[in-house]
Amino acid sequence: MKKYFVLETLDDIIIGSSNAAAFSAQTLDYIPGSAVMGAVCSLYGKKDLAADTLNLFFQENMTVFSDFLPLTSDGEETLPAPMSIHYVKKTQAPFFNFLKKEVKDKEKQYKQVRGDNRTGSFAKFSPDKTVTARTAIDYATNTAKTSALYNRDAIASGQRFLGYCDIPDTLEKGKRPANENRTEDKIAKARAEVFDVLQDGRILRIGAGRGSEYGRVLVHDVTAAMEKLNKTRNEKLPDPGMPENGKRKLVLWCLSNAEFLDAVTSYDSPIPDNPAMLWALARENIVPCFLPGESFVRTGKTRYYNNARGGLDSARVFVARGSVLVYEYEYSGDEERLKTILGNLQNEGCGLSRQLGFGRVMVNPDWISQGELKDDVPLFESGFKFAPEGSSLHAADSSQDPDKDPEVQWLKEMAAGRVLSLGIDDMAADLLKKILDIYSSARTYLGIKNDTDFGPGKTQWQSLRSALCSLSSLDRTKEAILEKIKEVTIGGKEENRAGKEMQEDDIWNIKFLYDGRSAQQAQQTAVVERSFEECFRALVEDKIGAEGSTPELVLNALIRCLDLNFTLHDPRIKTDLDILLKNSGPKQKSGNKKEEKRK
Repeated sequence: MKKYFVLETLDDIIIGSSNAAAFSAQTLDYIPGSAVMGAVCSLYGKKDLAADTLNLFFQENMTVFSDFLPLTSDGEETLPAPMSIHYVKKTQAPFFNFLKKEVKDKEKQYKQVRGDNRTGSFAKFSPDKTVTARTAIDYATNTAKTSALYNRDAIASGQRFLGYCDIPDTLEKGKRPANENRTEDKIAKARAEVFDVLQDGRILRIGAGRGSEYGRVLVHDVTAAMEKLNKTRNEKLPDPGMPENGKRKLVLWCLSNAEFLDAVTSYDSPIPDNPAMLWALARENIVPCFLPGESFVRTGKTRYYNNARGGLDSARVFVARGSVLVYEYEYSGDEERLKTILGNLQNEGCGLSRQLGFGRVMVNPDWISQGELKDDVPLFESGFKFAPEGSSLHAADSSQDPDKDPEVQWLKEMAAGRVLSLGIDDMAADLLKKILDIYSSARTYLGIKNDTDFGPGKTQWQSLRSALCSLSSLDRTKEAILEKIKEVTIGGKEENRAGKEMQEDDIWNIKFLYDGRSAQQAQQTAVVERSFEECFRALVEDKIGAEGSTPELVLNALIRCLDLNFTLHDPRIKTDLDILLKNSGPKQKSGNKKEEKRK
C-alpha cells in the first residue's frame, strides 16, 4: 500500500547538507526520506507491537519512504532538474537536451542546469530559506565563546513538500520470510499503526534543533487525490523505444540520490555500471550496459549516524539527484511485457537504501527525444496541485472572525506562554529565597563556621534536577515529584540499591530547628528538629498545595531555580551562599533611590 503525504513546515526546519562545517550549517532544499523515517520510527516504536514486526518494517527495510520534494507557492509538484539540459550562457532560454549530440553548437558556451527544482513547464523553483546568526555560550563564564559565531541555514516555515510511504500488502511482495509474528493480521495492524503516525493533521518534528524552535511539520494525507492521478499515469507505461542495431536505449532520470555497489568489490561506487542494481531488469535476466560517455552524472558522499555504535558510519558514495543515466540492452521478447518491466523499474527504483528515499527514477521520460525543448513537451506530467481549504495558500477573508485568524491565534498562544513563563520565574525566585532561608537558619542554629562547608551542595542539587527532568509529561503529579525527591535524598544510597533497609543520605539528614513552615503545619505539629530533606520536601508540598498552583508549574519552577542558581554556585560554601542571598534580595529601582535622596 502506497500513501502520499504533503508535509507543511510550521517552523523553520534544518536538514543538514553536510556533517560538518566551520561557521555555517547549510540545509537541503528538500526533506530526505531518512528524516521522515526517523521521525515516524521514533513514534511508532512506542506502540505495543512485537519486536519482530518492528524489525520487519524498519530493520529489514520493508517500509519505504521517498524524499519529500518541494511544491511551489501555488501547490504545483517539482522535480530535480535533469543534468542533460543546458542553455547558452547569459540566456535562460531555449533549453537544449545534450542527450542529442547534434544540438550542441561548438561556437557557443553552454551552462548545465543543475542544483534546483523544476515544474512540469520547466519553471525554476527553490524553497524559501532563512539564515540566523548564533553565538555559542561558554556556560562556565556565562559569556560568548571566542570565535564562536556561526550561522544556521533553515527551510522557512510555510513551505510544502510532497512524498510517499510505501508498505507492501503481503510478505510475498516484500520478499520477506514469514514467521509466527508476521501473520497477515499482525502485519495489517502494524501497517495501520505506521499510517496512524502519518495521519492527516498530525504534527511531527524532524531535522536538527527539533528540541528547540525548529522542526515542526504538519501532515496532510493526499492519497485520494494522487490515486485519481495515478490511474491515468499508470495507463501510460514507459516507452522502450525502437531498437537500433539490435539494442535499445534506457534513460534513467534520477529523482533522488541513488546508491550503487561496484560489481567486483561490492563497495559503494560513483559509477552506476552494476546491472544487478536495476532490480526489475535483473529479475528478467536483462543485462543493461552503462554508457558513461552519454550519461550526465554527479556524485556526493553522506554519513549516517548509527545509534547502536554511538557515532557516524563510514562515508557512502551516491549518484546525485538530477543525474541522467544512459544504458543499452538487448531484448527480443514481447513488447507489452517490456513496457511492464520498465514500469516496474520506475515504480520500484534502483540501487540500495530505497527505504530512505534513494533510487527513485523516471524511465525514458518524453523529453529525451527532443533536442531543443519545446513548450508543448512538458518535463513531466503531474496534474497534482495542493490547495486544501483553509490552508495559508488562500488569501485571508476579512469577513472572518479575527479570533480564528492563524496569526491572532499564534499571538494569543505566545502571550499565554509569556504569562506562564513569568509565573514560573516568580515561583522560581520564591523557591530560591526559601531554600536559602533553610541554609541560613540551619547554619545559625548549629553554629556552623563560615569556613566550613555545610548542607547539600551543587552535586546533590544537580542530581535532583536530573531526576526531576526525567519525569514524562504524563507523570508530573504531586506524588511522582515527591517520590523523585525521595529517590535522591534517600533512595540513592548503595544500601537501598542492594535491597537493604533504606537509609537517609547523611548530607540531607542534617537535623536542625527551622521555623519556615506554613501556619497550618505549625498548628498541627510541634516545633521539633527536622532534617534538611524534610524541610525541602515540606516546601515543595506547600507550593503544590497553594491556590492557583499545579504540580507541573512547581516542577518547572524548581527546575528553573536549580538551573539558574545552583549550576555556577555551590550553596554549601558560605561565600557562594552570600552571593545567592544577595542576588535573591529585592531589586531597588533607580527611581526609588532618587526619592530617598530627596527625603
